[in-house]
Amino acid sequence: MIAAGQYRHRITIQDCAKTENSLGEVLSVWQDVVTGASAWVEDLRGRELLAAQEIHGEVDTRIRLRYRSGINARMRVLFRGCPYNIQAVIRGDAMNVELILLCNTGLISGDTCS
Repeated sequence: MIAAGQYRHRITIQDCAKTENSLGEVLSVWQDVVTGASAWVEDLRGRELLAAQEIHGEVDTRIRLRYRSGINARMRVLFRGCPYNIQAVIRGDAMNVELILLCNTGLISGDTCS
């Protein structure tokens, strides 16, 4: 368990939602599910990848927060305006006190959801 002072970052958790525009087209957009959640954001590893003749950076990140039900790997986290794709959701213990989100950002981050 982490002391309350370690949860010093504020994050937003978003989920993909389907909406319909005025022309009747179905659009997929990111919608806030949780805003202003206290978390501990820790970068674990960074690397550069060569894709399509360009170098792209990618960072693996661990985000710890107090337990919340309903968070899954189809969602994403916004931290300081940067989207982090959730790769795995891990309960910190069997007591449902803490969630650990294993995320990455960089090459596969995007504004569209599917």
